[in-house]
Amino acid sequence: MANYSSKMPFASVSGKPQFTIDDEDWQRIEATYGSSLPSDVRQAVTEATLEYLESERPERTAPAAQEAKKIIEACRRDALQFQRTLRGRGLKVPAAGLFASHLIKKNFHFLRIRGGSERDEAHFIEQTELFETLDGILMSFDFACVEAIRELEDPDDELSSFVIGNAWNRWVRRLTEIVRDAGLDWKVRQDVGNKSRNDTHSSFVILLQGIQENLPSESQRHAPALSALASAIGKARRQ
Repeated sequence: MANYSSKMPFASVSGKPQFTIDDEDWQRIEATYGSSLPSDVRQAVTEATLEYLESERPERTAPAAQEAKKIIEACRRDALQFQRTLRGRGLKVPAAGLFASHLIKKNFHFLRIRGGSERDEAHFIEQTELFETLDGILMSFDFACVEAIRELEDPDDELSSFVIGNAWNRWVRRLTEIVRDAGLDWKVRQDVGNKSRNDTHSSFVILLQGIQENLPSESQRHAPALSALASAIGKARRQ
């Protein structure tokens, strides 16, 4: 099944992301969170957030991998049609194909192929081998296209491409580590609202929401609904 959220493994971004939380905002965040955050925790949160912003931008702006798939499919179609023509399939006048091949071979001199180093011996394709060599190359090219598409459609292959949401999930896990290691409240309830109207959201959810409010709007996820944010935190931690 195609991973339609996949992006190409590169993006054009410039400059470093900017992120700061002033003392007044920290006090507001701490008031809603219900605990004070030591200076080292504040610093760690700031550093983790800057890392998130730096990895989130290319994840969001990279071209969709599906665009690369379209190009691969077009190349494959054209190569297969070329191969059919080389093999004389569908020709109304077979003799014309033979004569065309003769003329091409007659005017073809050589193709020089070098290996990976200067010491490798140069190889030459003789006129008589031209179409056989091209046919073999096209077969290998078709196989490469099939494998390339398979790689693009592999939902478990996230090592070579950006997937929207991965950076945010890593950020949540890092913030969880920071808060937990500091001995602060890091647990998140998933059943808020299921028992009574008096249920309140977990402190960590409120903390994350407060931090997110200081991010650019395009970098915020699952906001402003706290229930959606709590669910997303749980999923990020389970990954």
